[in-house]
Amino acid sequence: MKEFDLSDPSHIIFASICIAIIIFLPRLFVGKSNLNKNILISVIIGLMLINHGMDFYNEGYLVDWKLGLPLHLCDFSSAAIILYFVTKKKRIFSICFFCRIFWRWNGYTDSRLYLCFPRHTLH
Repeated sequence: MKEFDLSDPSHIIFASICIAIIIFLPRLFVGKSNLNKNILISVIIGLMLINHGMDFYNEGYLVDWKLGLPLHLCDFSSAAIILYFVTKKKRIFSICFFCRIFWRWNGYTDSRLYLCFPRHTLH
């Protein structure tokens, strides 16, 4: 397997494609009918469910079932986003937004605490 390199052209191309989709995809749906917007939402929800299903299969079935449990912050975030897409309530979006800020700082501080205390094992 090739060693990870952040400046590899494949990473730069993929990041550029993702940024372009994030910027230009919503602009394609401005002024469109609700049917087109609902189709887009259904596709996004489907892709999220497929992604988490593949993750559960790869980690949970092939390696260890405990690794595949959806108890990670990104899984909770995805579930909250799906709930927002289904209900279309602004309050759920606000909760998702502020929980993301908390989860980001939680992940940052957890990794820093682990680096501060390297002798402590997390088993």
